[in-house]
Amino acid sequence: MHNVLELHHDLAAGIYQHGGYHHFKISDPKPRDIHKASVRDRMVHHALYRQLYSFFDSTFINDSYSCRKEKGTHRAVNRFRSFAYQVSKNNTCTCWILKCDIRKFFASIDHRVLMEIISVYIPDIRTRALIANIVSSFCATPGVAQIGLPLGNLTSQLLVNIYMNEFDQLAKHKLKAKHYIRYADDFVILSVNKKYLVKILPRIKTFLRNRLKLEMHPDKISIETLASGIDFLGWVHFPNHRVLRTSTKKRMFRRIEEMNKKLETISSYLGLLTHGNAHHLMTEIQRIKCLVYYMHMLYTGTGDDGKTKLFCDQQRISKSSEVPEALGALDELQAFLGLVKVKSEKESRVANALHEVQENLFIIQAEVAGAEKKIGAGAVEEMEKIIGEIEKEIPPITGFTSAGGTELSALLDVARTFTRRAERALIAAKDAEACNLSSETLAYMNRLSSLLFALARLANHLAGASEEHPRY
Repeated sequence: MHNVLELHHDLAAGIYQHGGYHHFKISDPKPRDIHKASVRDRMVHHALYRQLYSFFDSTFINDSYSCRKEKGTHRAVNRFRSFAYQVSKNNTCTCWILKCDIRKFFASIDHRVLMEIISVYIPDIRTRALIANIVSSFCATPGVAQIGLPLGNLTSQLLVNIYMNEFDQLAKHKLKAKHYIRYADDFVILSVNKKYLVKILPRIKTFLRNRLKLEMHPDKISIETLASGIDFLGWVHFPNHRVLRTSTKKRMFRRIEEMNKKLETISSYLGLLTHGNAHHLMTEIQRIKCLVYYMHMLYTGTGDDGKTKLFCDQQRISKSSEVPEALGALDELQAFLGLVKVKSEKESRVANALHEVQENLFIIQAEVAGAEKKIGAGAVEEMEKIIGEIEKEIPPITGFTSAGGTELSALLDVARTFTRRAERALIAAKDAEACNLSSETLAYMNRLSSLLFALARLANHLAGASEEHPRY
């Protein structure tokens, strides 16, 4: 509290002086220099930001999306898609896109130009002096004063938007760029007229250089059609879909490994992938998530109190409740199928069918535990196809049969009873509304009993063992 009161005194007396910075580097994905202010200075940043944000935000154009409330990258890419439909008239004509990037954006902000812009909006001398104090506390290049803003300051996010608002106003009101979007130092202009984009490009360069002392990155200026794929804010955009940038995919999987497959990291990336066309990627990430979850279940050692935690759920439940009972029944079935598969080494058709069943049972276990993973209708259809092929090969059923004949057939019959028990446990969990199960999952478990019965009869048929019928 003493430090806070001392800071208040310095601000009130007008003697506050911003301190130095702690410098470190990150790669996200390219190398960046981060400068972190002291806690004392960051308190001033937050206080100033709260006072200035609402006023300046009202002066910004609607299509500036960086570091603003209710904006961000997801809304920017959705706005891009909306503009693309408008310009192309729902993909009936060619949409041209001018895409630009400013070189060393934060490191190139001119302090004098920035303070000139701020002085137009803020008449209060003390407020301007405080802003100038913060701005002048940093220079991007040693020995070159009054250039650059630190990436680590909260105030920098607002100040660069104030700075670039000058260009935003030019784009909207002077260049008449109706379909213009900017996110930090990246901006695009969409138009049906390529000549218009070529014509305004020199004016953009001149304004940025002369008014804002900024230079565009020569290797990141392009005028291309939407159909060719536009790389903007991490996604490659096409007329009817968008896909994740290849470098972002690689960074995503690398980051998951670096974070030791933390569920929080995986869930974050799954959320990102919902904003584009990334079904196969989501499937792969879900597979990793399911694997992590079950490894987590094996090694936590936190279940000594008779309770457990379901998939990504913080609430702990009794191990005797419906969902753990269903998971336990599925686990018993999985384990026994492993034994049957070992015993069926000489019958590859049976072994292959059991291997596929085990794969699908893992998916069902994940679904029961709450993962966003479900059995598809194709799995049920494939099982019905196998049953149909077996029925054509073996003699027709003439009545009830007793389990036995060969060891493999008897084991398959036992597996069938495990399946029935697991199916009952799943239905009990669903009826108790303890978990949401798809109709395909319930159909799969029902057909699985039929498959195991058919495989048991096939095992006897292939071995030449006759079926026994009860005398009742």
